[in-house]
Order: sequence, then C-alpha cells, then structure tokens
Amino acid sequence: MPCTGSTPYCNDRACSAKPSPECSGGTISSFTCPQTDGHYPDPNNCSLYHICINETAIDYTCEGLAVYSTRTHSCARRSGDSPCTTVNCRGKNGQYALYPADKRFAFFCVAEKSTSIMVKCGDNQVYSTE
Repeated sequence: MPCTGSTPYCNDRACSAKPSPECSGGTISSFTCPQTDGHYPDPNNCSLYHICINETAIDYTCEGLAVYSTRTHSCARRSGDSPCTTVNCRGKNGQYALYPADKRFAFFCVAEKSTSIMVKCGDNQVYSTE
C-alpha cells in the first residue's frame, strides 16, 4: 500500500505523518523523481531511500544495519528477505539496469554508474532489460 499526501511514511505497514524512529534524514534531494509520487530505493546505497511528492524528493537513511525495503516501504533489518543490494551498471552504458531487490525498478546507467533516472513497473510486473 503506497502512502501519499499528509501521511507519506510507512511505519509497521500503516501510513503515518512522521517517519519511523529507525530512519533519519528528511533533506531535499537531487534524486530525479518520476511523475508518480511514492517511495523509491537509492540505486547506490541500500540504506538510503527517497520519498517523492510533487516531483520533489526527500532523502531518508535507515539507521544501523537496516536497509530500505521496497516491499514494506520502510527500513528493515538486513537479512535474507531484506538484503543490501545496489544497481550494477557494468556493461550497461546508455541502458537501464535492474534494481536486484525488486525488479519492478530499473535505473539508467551512464559511464557504468547508475543515475537517479529510473522507471518503475506496476505491481505484479517486472522491468525487462531485453
């Protein structure tokens, strides 16, 4: 369930006006938001995520060993169900590379580095890089 509007944060699977105490941040970001408001993983840092509202991104960081979970839209303890993953752009210059933890997300690669330019497929879909 995506959280939006006055309750953009997901805490223990419920929408809230404030982020979970496991998170810190709340700074305006250079992350490029898609046109759809929502929660988005960072392609290069598994503890960082972005909440986009009206195409403006705000950065949040999961504390300690927690990682951002696209499944729960919140910070989760790093585990087999919530591993630390980042986008691998090796050999994908000028192409999209999948976000390994959730293949609904793909990030554009330039000079073998991921950018914040991304696409997100709908629920029950995955992005095809072929």
